[in-house]
Amino acid sequence: MAISLTIDGKQVALKKGSSIEYVSENRIFTDADDYSMEIELPLADCPQNIAVFGHLTRKDVDTDNIFFNAVLQDTKFLKVGAVVIIGITNESVKVQFLEKCSYQNFYPHFDETYFDKLDLELSEEKTLITHTGKPAKFLGYEITVSRCNLQRRDIRGRLKRTYGNRARLKVNTDKLRNKLLEYGAMNIKIRNGKEVWNSIHRSNLICNDDLEILNRYNQEMRGFCNYYLIANNCAVLSSFQYIMEYSMYKTLAAKYKSSIRKINRKYRKNGEFAVRYNHKGIIKFCKFYRMSFKRHKTAFNNEHDIQPITIQL
Repeated sequence: MAISLTIDGKQVALKKGSSIEYVSENRIFTDADDYSMEIELPLADCPQNIAVFGHLTRKDVDTDNIFFNAVLQDTKFLKVGAVVIIGITNESVKVQFLEKCSYQNFYPHFDETYFDKLDLELSEEKTLITHTGKPAKFLGYEITVSRCNLQRRDIRGRLKRTYGNRARLKVNTDKLRNKLLEYGAMNIKIRNGKEVWNSIHRSNLICNDDLEILNRYNQEMRGFCNYYLIANNCAVLSSFQYIMEYSMYKTLAAKYKSSIRKINRKYRKNGEFAVRYNHKGIIKFCKFYRMSFKRHKTAFNNEHDIQPITIQL
């Protein structure tokens, strides 16, 4: 199948032997999406393209903010986006195919048009304006600005107040409580007016085998704790791990109608809790996931490939 470009439901003619260079970027790292390089379409003696772009050659037409819905297709390749006009003459028209974020970045009035036409309203929770002393909730974190006058010495031995007026990320204990209750790994009792968290067994996991139970707890702890490791108070995650660990012990004890002590004695290997399993005739051990709660200063691994991928069509 040859390259085809459909604009507003009409297929346009490409120059014979022409190719399109298409670039695919990772929107997480570059704030862009997929886009093509400049595509030149013939206009002279080409009724197929004149039917789409012919009216744009008039002097009274401003082509700066004109776009068309478009579909770019090839063998095992289908992209839906928009085409913007780069330049136009009586002989040809130059366009660029943009997809999603790439189009938003190209069109300067996108936000105004988007909100006005769709009659959208800003969320009060996501557009909160408050005093820096009060926490603002965002993506599960509480964001505050520290108020601290403690001093420390710099490299030259001079005392400086370096802890104040810094943005801080905090994970609230409510997040830990709600997640543990969601998993069914604990219950809460009130003693002397205070909450006491008690780990409990998870009856919905008792029918699984030992390896599945251990892997379930490992995956849940790894996902939750790794997300909040950039918080300044990430050390509180140790409480989450403690409840999950003893919930796992109690789940295995309930499965075998045994006690936590006997379960630990059965599965301990070199001081670590591990479940033995057979993989293709080889005996292996899956260990209980223990992690360090040292704060991470970056939210993602810098070793990820963030270079755009270029495709020649």
